[in-house]
Amino acid sequence: MNTHLYGPGRGLPTSIIEPGRDGAWRAQATMAVLDGQLFLSVRYTRTIMGSVGYVCFKADLDRQRLRFCQHLQSHPPSPWSSFLVQRLPELELAQEDHQPHEVKAPWCSTGSCRICLTDYKFALTCARPPVRNITGPSGLSQIAQPAVYNIEIETYHQLGACRDAFDWMWRCFADESPSNTTRLSYILTDHPPGAVKDRWEARAQKDEKGPQGIGKDSVASTRT
Repeated sequence: MNTHLYGPGRGLPTSIIEPGRDGAWRAQATMAVLDGQLFLSVRYTRTIMGSVGYVCFKADLDRQRLRFCQHLQSHPPSPWSSFLVQRLPELELAQEDHQPHEVKAPWCSTGSCRICLTDYKFALTCARPPVRNITGPSGLSQIAQPAVYNIEIETYHQLGACRDAFDWMWRCFADESPSNTTRLSYILTDHPPGAVKDRWEARAQKDEKGPQGIGKDSVASTRT
């Protein structure tokens, strides 16, 4: 925000949002200033290969831990976590309705954090390579190839004006257990589920450079 308000050299460098990796997850972030407030969008991608069924898929997810905000994460909450912390529901429920042992793919949905101003889009797709034909002593046999699951989660965060460390928007984003106002206080008025995502996407539509561009109101953008 200081860079936006006071010019280059007066705030944090744009390198703080360079593309990176957290374990098996890849991340690409973009920041923008909309109506005097800082917004952050992060696209997380991950590929899980060789999983057989939902049990193995879920076990693979549990080994690589990632938080999408202070209250939504890729793995089950630990016993000492705040009761406000939960696993992203889509990752918890990625089972076929009629075949619980199978992974539910393709599957797309949207959701929101109930504590901070975070919305997200979720997509799970599956690529099944063709069956391999192998000729052995007993003749021709077919071997099924392991499925490849691709997960893409795009988060949208509204962080506030970033002028006051006690601003409720920032406190809710930064604290696992904020003590005062949360999104629940405004969920029926100013910040219903999906509102942050809608604001970000409206900005992208107006941006002459497209959804990945910096634009006149943006602080910084990164690409992989």
